[in-house]
Amino acid sequence: MPAILYISCLLYRWVLALYPPALRSRFGQDMADVFEQQISEAWQRGQLRGVAGVWSRALEELVLVALPPRLNPALLRTCAISLLSTMAVFYFVLWGVTPPIHK
Repeated sequence: MPAILYISCLLYRWVLALYPPALRSRFGQDMADVFEQQISEAWQRGQLRGVAGVWSRALEELVLVALPPRLNPALLRTCAISLLSTMAVFYFVLWGVTPPIHK
């Protein structure tokens, strides 16, 4: 097994720790096995590009499935307000320093 595949499988097992405990205890080993199979097949087909594709799908699943139950709604609201406020301040500062365009 090439080092990139070994490291990918090891990292994925660490990523599984982010999944909810009930899901991880019931499906964690199966998820790791499927990931190993997918990463091996992807390496045979497309090497690094194939591995990147498998990781892309794994990270998408992480964001959509594993992280939402762990997020605190109050923290999420605070982050969203902070992001929107920062964008608004940036816009107005940029608008204030940009010279008007005359035709």
